[in-house]
Amino acid sequence: MKDLVNLVLEQKGHKVLEEHKHCLENNISEAIQAGMPADKIAEIAFVVGFAHGVIDVMESIDKK
Repeated sequence: MKDLVNLVLEQKGHKVLEEHKHCLENNISEAIQAGMPADKIAEIAFVVGFAHGVIDVMESIDKK
C-alpha cells in the first residue's frame, strides 16, 4: 500500500510540475540571474511547486 501511495504522489507531483513548468522556470531564472545560492533556488522551486499543488487541490474541491 505504501508503494501505491508513493506512486500516486509521484505521478501527481509530476503532473503539477508539467502544468506549472513555465512559472517555475521564470522564478528559478530570476533567482539565478540575481546570483542566489543553489539552496535558496531549491527553496524557491519547492515553494512554487507546493503553492501550485495547493491551488490544484483547492480547484478540485471547488469543482465538487
